[in-house]
Amino acid sequence: MKNVLKVLPGFILGIMIVFASGYLSSCRKNDGDKTIKIKCVTCMNGGQCINDSCRCPAGYEGLYCETTSVNKFLGSWDVSEKGSISVAKNYTAYIQSDTVNGSVRIEFFNNYFSSYVKANTVKDSIFIPEQVLQGKRVIGKGITYHDPNMSYYNRLYLAYKVTDLVTSIVDDYGYDSPSTSNVSVWTR
Repeated sequence: MKNVLKVLPGFILGIMIVFASGYLSSCRKNDGDKTIKIKCVTCMNGGQCINDSCRCPAGYEGLYCETTSVNKFLGSWDVSEKGSISVAKNYTAYIQSDTVNGSVRIEFFNNYFSSYVKANTVKDSIFIPEQVLQGKRVIGKGITYHDPNMSYYNRLYLAYKVTDLVTSIVDDYGYDSPSTSNVSVWTR
């Protein structure tokens, strides 16, 4: 009996440590009106459990950092657009993964460029940094839309502008003047 009394405090302390470590390494997910506890030890792709949630590195998202952010942008897109000086046009563009995590290459951008337009993705947003291709300067930004009835992101709204470096004429697609020009709409 004396041995049991000597071991019992250590056993209780050990159980408390196990429960405390489980609580401290847990994450929480809001599910409507209630909070559900989840284990953060499942953070993937280099994610870290900080303040009860998985903090994902650049290029990953999701409850456990299980989703590669760039994937929602990849593939074939049907583009419908009309710039501030150009006529309405429809064409197909392709977004492909680049070698850098989160970076993409857009093929047939603006139904004009024969070289790739480079862009970066962060969660639901895409950013086209200023770049010069074929005598024109391009810059833009956009956001994806997920239709809950579909299993993938099926729409991309892209605001950008193309400036001719010889004539300085700007064709704006909702980038500088959204009230006088329309964003480019990309659908799958």
